[in-house]
Amino acid sequence: MWSFVKSYLVTFVGIAGAMATLVTFYYQFIPNTMTREAIALAVISFYGFYFFSAHLLLKARFDRNSRYGQALRPLNLGFTEIHRLIRQGKVAEEALRSFEYLADQLATVFSTITSVECSVCIKIMQNADRDHITYETLCRNKSAGRERTNADDESRAKNIQHTLQENTAFKSALHNKTGAFISNRLPLLSPYHNSSFQIYGDSYQGMNVIRRLRRWTLPYKSALVVAIRPYHGSSGSDTIIGFLCIDSPRMGVFSEGHQIEIMQGVADGMYNAISAYKAKL
Repeated sequence: MWSFVKSYLVTFVGIAGAMATLVTFYYQFIPNTMTREAIALAVISFYGFYFFSAHLLLKARFDRNSRYGQALRPLNLGFTEIHRLIRQGKVAEEALRSFEYLADQLATVFSTITSVECSVCIKIMQNADRDHITYETLCRNKSAGRERTNADDESRAKNIQHTLQENTAFKSALHNKTGAFISNRLPLLSPYHNSSFQIYGDSYQGMNVIRRLRRWTLPYKSALVVAIRPYHGSSGSDTIIGFLCIDSPRMGVFSEGHQIEIMQGVADGMYNAISAYKAKL
């Protein structure tokens, strides 16, 4: 994170120094120059500012693309573990540990891409009754698991039944053709339903924006959710067996496009392993 900030700080100092030089040059020489010379200096100053701005934009794009490259290794490690279990036929015995490992790697991937700490959770459906779909948490990445276990009232959490109808993100992902839900401003999203409000307190329905922001209790404000299903050759909601979720305590973290595609690829890749795991429960 520091190297990322440092690189932009160096660029900003360079631009500020160049602008200061141009301003100084203007006050020292422009009053004593002819109109044509003044216009020429103004044009040079404009193009100088333009090229510095273009440099900053290109640097931002390069840094973003390089973060995607850095994310490939942990993503590969997570998939390698899942594929190893499938090949060796040990899905039932070691699946949970492998899913947790994949969640850890995926959290690392998105924390690298976004430069913000992210948490990953894998949810699986508990029944096939489409009129009353319930789900449970299969696993989280380790750091999120520790933090949210300490934050939750465990006795109350165990008595809460999480249903699809009470959760905007899962309901949207289930019925969306892309199988995805994304929101970078959950406190501002209305209506927004989440059964976890029963654990953390307050549903915020009917409150104005300022009160929602001040009293927000969920440990995340941005979320990206995709359905766990095959994404090639089948797009029906009847193939969905769970949801892959990633969230962040900050707003404005996720983006559509590549990030959704990464999540879809992971969800598709883990579909067979989770199906086998559920079949042996």
